[in-house]
Amino acid sequence: MKTKVGLWIDHRKAVIVADTDTGEEIKLIISKVEKTAKTS
Repeated sequence: MKTKVGLWIDHRKAVIVADTDTGEEIKLIISKVEKTAKTS
């Protein structure tokens, strides 16, 4: 079976899902970048 990978990216986090012969693997990466200040 081939490895299948899914990726979801947001402003605050990324989720990586891998489906392999040995099972499923889920990794969550949280961004440590602060929000930018909005100017009006």
